Amino acid sequence: DGKYLAMSLIVTGHMHACGRDLCPSDINALDEYVHRCKLGPYRPGRALRLSSEASSPNSQPEKRAKASADLEAFVAAARAELGKLRRIQENRLLQLNKHDSGRKPRLSSGCSVGSTSTVASSSELSGSEWH
Repeated sequence: DGKYLAMSLIVTGHMHACGRDLCPSDINALDEYVHRCKLGPYRPGRALRLSSEASSPNSQPEKRAKASADLEAFVAAARAELGKLRRIQENRLLQLNKHDSGRKPRLSSGCSVGSTSTVASSSELSGSEWH
């Protein structure tokens, strides 16, 4: 879903989904979706702005340091929330398996928002590319 995608982008630092790099209009649309649906503060556009400010040679050292610290805290919060969401998805799959013990749950095979086949492991999400 959109919240999962937004948090994944923030945590990994890769603005890439469904086999392509996301353009600024994609990021803006995702930010608007998260805001409109009241899915929390996890907007990839914010992470991009903080990353840009933290690495800008034109910014004052104090502003760069604050942006870097804010980005680290933002990524850590998104990682924690993503872990919760991943556990919820895993529990739902387990419940499906209990109800459907003879059959495997049908999962989407393509790249689509909401596909449970896109659930990343915690080891895949442990690092961040922002630094």
